[in-house]
Amino acid sequence: MPADLVTVAEAATVLGLSERTIRAAIADGTLPAVRIGRKLIKVSVADLAAFVRPVAAAEVELSEEDRAAVAAIVAAAGPLSPEARAELRRLLPPALESRVDGVAC
Repeated sequence: MPADLVTVAEAATVLGLSERTIRAAIADGTLPAVRIGRKLIKVSVADLAAFVRPVAAAEVELSEEDRAAVAAIVAAAGPLSPEARAELRRLLPPALESRVDGVAC
């Protein structure tokens, strides 16, 4: 077995997270994993390292206008399924990167 693969339990221990959180990240596609056999799921150390990244200031600083827009979208959406949340996570970063000063590029 390749040495660069760790189990879900090992990944959780290394990151100080629960196994449930690691499994959720795998399920929503934010943490790639491989299945070995019928039950064993492993994560590569490289993917685990990429999963943990520093938060850039741009990721946490929103204008009041942007905060209001996000709040309105969330309020209008109502409860989201896990699949819908995963799709939003997939779609939002590219959409946000394609905007400069609130104008689509």
